[in-house]
Amino acid sequence: MEWIAAHSDGWVTYPRPLAKQSDMIALWKRLVDDHAPDQFKPFVQSLYIDLVEDPHATPKPIHLGFRLGRSALLDLLKCLEAKGVNHVILNLKYGSRPASEVLEELGAEILRWFSQTGNGGCLNCGSKLRATCSLRRVTLTIAWLRHHATRDGGLRAIP
Repeated sequence: MEWIAAHSDGWVTYPRPLAKQSDMIALWKRLVDDHAPDQFKPFVQSLYIDLVEDPHATPKPIHLGFRLGRSALLDLLKCLEAKGVNHVILNLKYGSRPASEVLEELGAEILRWFSQTGNGGCLNCGSKLRATCSLRRVTLTIAWLRHHATRDGGLRAIP
């Protein structure tokens, strides 16, 4: 992990229980401070989701993620942001709904909670959140970005 902190642009890892992930984030930040001072190197994690139609559905574990409603997803993303996760890669592989519906819901109900501009926003556009869809994968970024695939930082579906 020390080599990654010294030589990479960031670290992409898998989801863990929140207490364990907090420990990993603290270790990552310490190693980045030790091996690459004054550089931003994001802590990134993946998360498989099956976003169900009931917005208040409680989380149920699935492989490397949860089947849940949008309220629980929003709570989880806010918690991950507060713990220090910089990027969350949402994967819809195990989704029970069409990806286009899930993307619409993410755009309408989740993105708006993270899309404030200002302090800590993307250097390109000030946005704090973007989503892109490639087949059935969605990337959701919940914190400061150095680069955007698109300048507008909006939701973009790729057929």
